[in-house]
Amino acid sequence: MEEGVRRASIEVDGVRLAIEATGNPLRAGEGAWITTTLRNTGRDTLRWMTDGCAIHVGAHGEMPFRWAKGFLQAGVAKTYKNWAYVANLPAPESPIWLSAVPERFVGKATFGCADLGVPHELAPSREVRQRHHWDGQAAPDLGLPPNGPAEWIGTFQTWWRQADPGAEFAENPRDPLLVRLPAGIVGGRDPGMLSAGQAIDVAVTVPALRALLEANPSIQDWDMPITTRFDHPRALWQIGLKTNDGFSVLVQIEPLTAAVVRVVQDPFPAP
Repeated sequence: MEEGVRRASIEVDGVRLAIEATGNPLRAGEGAWITTTLRNTGRDTLRWMTDGCAIHVGAHGEMPFRWAKGFLQAGVAKTYKNWAYVANLPAPESPIWLSAVPERFVGKATFGCADLGVPHELAPSREVRQRHHWDGQAAPDLGLPPNGPAEWIGTFQTWWRQADPGAEFAENPRDPLLVRLPAGIVGGRDPGMLSAGQAIDVAVTVPALRALLEANPSIQDWDMPITTRFDHPRALWQIGLKTNDGFSVLVQIEPLTAAVVRVVQDPFPAP
């Protein structure tokens, strides 16, 4: 990572792809904008497909670190923790992920993209720019990322040129293109803070949550999704379960000391 370098680009087969950050390094906990630019430098029309959100060049960040998984649990605690990794948390072997939300979706609690193919095209010498906002957190809802190197990645896929064989029917899309911007993260989490997996290890020792799990050992009895997230405003891990019959337990954990700050039972607070 070369400090101060905020832009990277590639050019392949008449496609120039660029990604730019508002700063380098970026500060954890502070919002930043990531801008992608797609330019047609070829002689014929550039074509591609997106889903309903029309994100032309996807943008996200990755760090070359892994979250600590914690202990191997047994019984229903193992079921709970395993399900958290299936439904809520990145796989233990995955790099730490930094999400960037397209500008028009910033401030929306949730959004979805229609699962359909929307065609787009770009004439020679024209370009498309989009901004994506990083909220300064590690995704999904995992609190501050650590300090260290990162890489912002722009991805352009399902594309072809008008002159390609079968272009009229999008029969042979080209390989995805990736542009990478080495960057740094500063002001990140204390390395002694619990990861999500470690916070789950603490929570399943709490008698109230343990009893609820043992009384409802099947995930079919659970009201999804289960709660395994870092509450940034309160600086606490929130680990909890609500069952289909309305019983619930939420354990709030201080991330540096692993102390259980509060146990909230029915009613279950909204996320």
